Parts: sequence; C-alpha cells; structure tokens
Amino acid sequence: MKIKIQGIYKILNIISDKVYIGQSIDIESRFSAHKHCALKVKEKHPLYDSIRKYGIQAFEFIIFEKVDNVLQLDEREQYWINYYKSNNKNYGYNLRLDCTNNRGCKLSEESRKIFSNRQKKLCQDTDYIKNLSEKSKENWKNKEWRDNCLAKQKEVTRTLEYRKQNSERTKSLWQNSEYRNKMLEARKHSEIKRIQTIEDKKLSDSTYLPKIIEQRRQTQVKKGIIKIHLIDKNKVKQLYLEENYRLQDVAKLLKVSYGLLSKFVKINGLQKPKFLYSKVKPKLVGVVSA
Repeated sequence: MKIKIQGIYKILNIISDKVYIGQSIDIESRFSAHKHCALKVKEKHPLYDSIRKYGIQAFEFIIFEKVDNVLQLDEREQYWINYYKSNNKNYGYNLRLDCTNNRGCKLSEESRKIFSNRQKKLCQDTDYIKNLSEKSKENWKNKEWRDNCLAKQKEVTRTLEYRKQNSERTKSLWQNSEYRNKMLEARKHSEIKRIQTIEDKKLSDSTYLPKIIEQRRQTQVKKGIIKIHLIDKNKVKQLYLEENYRLQDVAKLLKVSYGLLSKFVKINGLQKPKFLYSKVKPKLVGVVSA
C-alpha cells in the first residue's frame, strides 16, 4: 500500500530559479496531477506554461515540509509563499495572494472552459468515478484523516460569514420557480418511492403487518391506551350487550380507557337498549368497581 505524505511541496525551475509552493494531503499524487495538467491537458497557468517552455527535466519536485495536522496546511503554505515571494511573478508561479481563498486568482474564460470540459469528460468516465469512489472510501477508513477533515469542515461551517452566504444562496435558489418546482417534484418522487418500498416489503413478508400491529398493541397496552381499530368488537359485544357488564368494567378487562371505549361503542352502534339498563348488572370478578 502506498504511503501518503501530507504537507507542503515546492516545484523549482532550475533555470530561472522561480518556485511554486503548494499543499496536499497526498503530495506524490499532486505532483502527477501537475504533470498531467501541464503536458496532457495543457492548462493555462504560469507554472504549466513554464513547464511546456523549458521541459519537465528543468523542474525539481521537492517535498518541502511534512505537516501532520491538516488544519495547519494553510498556515504553513502561506508562510513559505511569503518566504519565497512566490506570489510575485518575478520570483514564482503562485497566483493567489492568500492561500486560504481565491483572491488574486483570476482565470481567463479560456481556462474556465478547459476546466469545465475536462470535468465533464471525467464525470462521464466510469473508471474515473470508480477510482474516485474507492479512494474516498480508503481515506475515510483512516480515522486521523477523517477526524481532521471533519474538524476543518466544522471550523468553516460555524463561521457567521459562511452561514450568511449559505442562507443567501439558498434563498436565491428557492426564488427561482424552476428550481423550486424541481425540488418539490424530487421530494414527491422520494416520498412515493419510500411508500412503494414499504408496500413491497409488506407483500414480500406475510408476517410483516401482523408483527407491526402486535408491536403497536403492546406499546399501547403498556401506556394504558389502545387504538380504536385494534379493539375486539366481538369481545365488547359479548361482555357489554350479551353478558350486560358495565362499560367501565369492560374497559378495565380489555385494558383500555373508558373514554376510548365509549367512543368505540358509539362509532360501532353498540349502545345498550333501554330495557337492559334496568336489569341487575353482574359483578365482574377481579375488577373493583368505581
């Protein structure tokens, strides 16, 4: 397994003594990316233009400083950019005045078009997507790398400036009727898919629905309440109408609330005829009358 080196690197032009300072969590891969961009993609950048002019043999790729904490990469990169004055075109190839943001880095329309076309091609390449996915999974298995990334992300997202920008961006997106309709349609599709998944599970597993009903019944029994549709109508009819027990006693026997059982009786038309109220009500053994 390849050992990744995280830190600051320097690319030195041995002819003009100009330098480029950069940071990476995998410096060797970053070197390969620079060579690819300069010789194959032919991107417009002072460093890449110089590589094409002098040839790759005129440049030294140097691992300059190892940095264990990813949160310190910006600080160390800025230190060495200032030290070598590499953001001055007379001394180096760095375009950024501040390595933590893109101020001072202005790309031409031609460069933007090249970046856009390259990214579109890469996203259509199944091998590239697969390799990127595997690399991400491998990185996330490294606890230290994962913790550093999460810490940096939290540091950025907790700033007031980031929250304000994110809020304004979201508001502007939702003011666009096309975007809003698209999102609502996606939510609707997601909900339909979720319901369909549940229905398919019910059909594939004949014991699914009975298990859910029993779990809900047990939960409601523990709370002393049970839903109306789970009350046994035949049992209520037998005790309340045929055996003439009081409704309070029937509720205690079935472990439901009196109010809920009264509502159940009204909904199902199980009210007693008037002549039954005049009869003596039998005593329900084990239940203390109120």
